[in-house]
Amino acid sequence: MGEAKNTEKKERKGKLVLHVILIAVAACAAVAAILTTISAIQTTEVYHSLIEETLNTAAIQMADEIERMYEGSWELDEDDNLWKGDHQFKGEFIGALKTQTGLDYAIFYDDIRAVTTVNGSPVGRKNADTKAPDDIYNTVVKGGQTYYRPNYIVAGEMYSGVYAPVDDADGTIGGMTCAFRKTSDINSDIRRNVMVMILAAVVCVIIFAAIGIYLY
Repeated sequence: MGEAKNTEKKERKGKLVLHVILIAVAACAAVAAILTTISAIQTTEVYHSLIEETLNTAAIQMADEIERMYEGSWELDEDDNLWKGDHQFKGEFIGALKTQTGLDYAIFYDDIRAVTTVNGSPVGRKNADTKAPDDIYNTVVKGGQTYYRPNYIVAGEMYSGVYAPVDDADGTIGGMTCAFRKTSDINSDIRRNVMVMILAAVVCVIIFAAIGIYLY
């Protein structure tokens, strides 16, 4: 009789401990899910800010390098060749930058896209869809400020980019430089970082559950 009561007490105690462990694991999983969600949102916001800052720096550096390396006035000749002084931009300059940074680049003569690293993106006066939108042109060329443009279509793909003013020989603004990156690549990097956080949270919950089961 006494032995049966002791066995029953042990079973009750065991069930109680198991319930406590399950509740603790569920609570841990819930907290991990909440913290992971918050972290994912913050990571996305921070990453987008970093991308904007990176593109901004790249566009400004390209403009500064052009002004430092090449003297003379900007000109887009009748064959849509872009010149600064006696130097013709054929794509090698921005192509080298793309190789170094992994970003895409473009140079605008006034509001006309004259050179770009994106295959299939039209350039020059003779082609359609080469003019910069008015809001970009007014901010950069007329206003002398950089302009961040997220999620816009270039040659059928979504990009985010920053436009920066580039000076002419007389000190006025002669055009724009642009550094941009595929939105799909940006989102892929964000997803990869979020997946790492989710995996870390799952591993922590599994370890916590395993410890509870072991102690049980």
